[in-house]
Amino acid sequence: MKYDCKKCGECCRKSENIPPDLKDENGVCKHLTKDNLCAIYKERPLVCNLDKFYDYMAARYNMTETKEEFFKRNKKYCKEGV
Repeated sequence: MKYDCKKCGECCRKSENIPPDLKDENGVCKHLTKDNLCAIYKERPLVCNLDKFYDYMAARYNMTETKEEFFKRNKKYCKEGV
């Protein structure tokens, strides 16, 4: 299962998970392009890659949340919501 990103850019605008060093003066990721794409996609931080981030968290913290539940919870940042 892979995260179904709709490329709305909302997670890059309002996520509390955006690392502070990546935020601009408005709190938006400074690598978000006008087309709602990531300018550093191939080198993006782990927290920005939900597929790998879930695997990392699950392996280290014995998560009981399934990948599907994790993805659904993260949809709160998307324009389409949950």
